[in-house]
Amino acid sequence: MQARSQVRWFTAILGRMFTEERRQHILSELKAQGRVTVADLAARLTVSEDTVRRDLRALASEGYLQKAHGGAVLLDIPHLPWQTRTQILSDSKTRIGQRAAQLVEAGQVVLLDAGSTQLALAQHLKVRPLTVLTNSLDIAQLFADDEQVTLILAAGTWQPSHRVFLGETALQTLAGIRADWAFVGVCAIHPQTGVTAANPLDAQWKRALSQHAVRTALLADHSKFHQLAPYFVSELNQIDVLVTDQPDDTLQACGVQMLCAPPNETTR
Repeated sequence: MQARSQVRWFTAILGRMFTEERRQHILSELKAQGRVTVADLAARLTVSEDTVRRDLRALASEGYLQKAHGGAVLLDIPHLPWQTRTQILSDSKTRIGQRAAQLVEAGQVVLLDAGSTQLALAQHLKVRPLTVLTNSLDIAQLFADDEQVTLILAAGTWQPSHRVFLGETALQTLAGIRADWAFVGVCAIHPQTGVTAANPLDAQWKRALSQHAVRTALLADHSKFHQLAPYFVSELNQIDVLVTDQPDDTLQACGVQMLCAPPNETTR
């Protein structure tokens, strides 16, 4: 009995290893080609098409790709419409927001970047009094009627597809501000290239937030790890803490302090 149990345990471990290797191969193909087909992946990986479909469903649920007829396409998350982005990994974003909110103490000044994960953070900021500066209209609306929150809206040029204010006017709002925390959203984070963004004005804004705060926290789910975007934001050693949903050994080896949000008990 003990020998059979050990064989089952070893087989299960091997199965998980092979599954991870397959899915990493699928992601590599997607990054290189932009799309993949079930038939081609099944032939390359020497597995059944049903196995590939299960892999694609799992990767889609984690926000890496979008299933398409006969295959899948890579999600260009930073360029997706706001409403679509809010629905990707929504549970992870909620948990990250909850964990990040625990860093803030009453009486502090916080700078909140725009984005769905930052919105989740704002929804869980319960300490009062508080001073909040943001370039997000959605975040500003959360605090608009709260008399214990001093609200500063960095109203620059409105970007309707991302529901954010950017540009020189928004940057001027930061003049003279010194904050306890800057909570910065992430388009991509990579061990070699650091933190990058898909939009040059957004990258400029994120850099400015860090320059006006004592501490900087990046908020990023695991789908942003080992990704690249064209515009530089910061080196990894300029980050005080990365609040995320999953640990990453490579980023930790670079000296990044990671705070992982606990799993949602209702989804386990």
